Amino acid sequence: MMISFRETKELREGSLCSAYRWSLRLSWTFIGLVRQFHYNGEWADSHTMVYCIALMKDIEWGAYHFWYEGPHCLFSLGPFRVQWYNSSCEICNKD
Repeated sequence: MMISFRETKELREGSLCSAYRWSLRLSWTFIGLVRQFHYNGEWADSHTMVYCIALMKDIEWGAYHFWYEGPHCLFSLGPFRVQWYNSSCEICNKD
């Protein structure tokens, strides 16, 4: 299930997207807020601006940070993973 919130027009000149919005996603394995962008007539998920709790197949423990087109901060407790966006994360931004 997905609940989408108010759209915001993209005002930056030269941007490929026309608008942004936040969506609340709910499923058996995922609950979270996901930033979406409107591109080529369709909505797509941002993979960096995500705040969620997810049930994963792999078992991991502790914090994990990496950079892939933006910072990714995660904390795992076994199969449960919490992810959040932190643009000023010194660990993510170091890579």
